[in-house]
Amino acid sequence: MAEVGVAGHLGCFIVDTGCGLTSLDAGWAASIGIVPNDTQQTVHGTDAVATSFATAPSLRVGDVLLENTQVLLLPLAGVSEHLGMQVDGVAGYDILSRGIVAIDFREDTMSILDEYDGAGFVIPVDLTYRIPISQATIAIDETTELTARMALDLGSGTFDVRLVGAFVDTHDEILSALPSTAGPFGTGVGGAIEGRMTRFRSVRVGDFVIDHPTAGITNDRRGALGLGIFDGTVGANVFAGKRLILDYARSRVIIEP
Repeated sequence: MAEVGVAGHLGCFIVDTGCGLTSLDAGWAASIGIVPNDTQQTVHGTDAVATSFATAPSLRVGDVLLENTQVLLLPLAGVSEHLGMQVDGVAGYDILSRGIVAIDFREDTMSILDEYDGAGFVIPVDLTYRIPISQATIAIDETTELTARMALDLGSGTFDVRLVGAFVDTHDEILSALPSTAGPFGTGVGGAIEGRMTRFRSVRVGDFVIDHPTAGITNDRRGALGLGIFDGTVGANVFAGKRLILDYARSRVIIEP
């Protein structure tokens, strides 16, 4: 979570690499005088949700200032209830692409770097959809591997990794043979989703390896889960205790263990 100033009002925002456009809770936006314009938009969260655009006179995160910025107005009450705290918005691509952004999960800080010269694991990413998507190798067990396009998604927090509809169907014979337990996947914009929980042997993204990750498997095709732009997500749990560097200008994400 990060403190974001919107038109001179401070709000508590989720920092979400899986969000292509910074968004405000519709109720909070109205309370600070941000009103929707005539443009409507369907947002693909955990379901398809009709929403509106608005213009924020200013967005400030630390020393980063964006003026007259287009934002989405979303119903975030369900997310606030699930997290047990007020969520006023989601900081997305338009903020996270303003330089080299370092998110330190050890120190709970977010900063802008002039350059990066560390020795972390470099992961090439595709930013066509304004979210970082990388090629990954999923080791189901000692003998079976699957190749997948995984979004590095800080807005996904229930599991280390999560696989979505079409990919699950394509590899149903392999995935359905895994021991698993039915359960909830969490709550996002659009409501709760459910599926099966299991573990994989490992997931490799670039040279970074996640050993024995918890995994969520769903056949749900609602919202973003059915768009087909990625096969799954690598969630926020994976980055706990690490430093994550978002260098979108060079189409790369760097993980320092």
